[in-house]
Amino acid sequence: MELSGILASTSCRVLLSGLGTTLAAAGSAEGRRKVDFDLNLALAKAAKAAGVTTYVLISSAGANPNSLAGYAAMKGELEEEVSALGFEKCVLLRPGFIAGDRESARLLEAPLHSVAKWAGWLNPSLKNCWAQNAGTIAQAAVRAALEDDLWARAQTKEGKNGGKVWIMGQAEIVKLGLEE
Repeated sequence: MELSGILASTSCRVLLSGLGTTLAAAGSAEGRRKVDFDLNLALAKAAKAAGVTTYVLISSAGANPNSLAGYAAMKGELEEEVSALGFEKCVLLRPGFIAGDRESARLLEAPLHSVAKWAGWLNPSLKNCWAQNAGTIAQAAVRAALEDDLWARAQTKEGKNGGKVWIMGQAEIVKLGLEE
């Protein structure tokens, strides 16, 4: 069964996507693009076809389709494509470095995880400006998807095909993710 068929068989109105991989796990830039761009876009299109009204995409800080950095450009392209689908509500979260415990640590990231952990221990604001815990990002995503009163205060823009698009940066992610 295709994605749209699976989603259509549910009464799902909200979908959150945190799909992504690493260059090392994917084996190549093309492999990473198949997951980070192609699979995410296919999921968003299937969600739209199935009647999902609120779509939340965990993207990346610096996402910009015109970026010279390949990863940031890919994430920016994805954001443009997803926001153009016309969901009633579309949230694009742009976290920084995703901190916290990992099942498998990447060699170059291990020092950053240590720095983030100690910076957060000394003073959370030293960490939160560049790194957010996965749980904080998830909490912000869920709140943005489910709490209608947040949309009244959010700075949104009109999507190309209707609907509202909320681009949430790191400071807003931390605020919503840590607020009770």
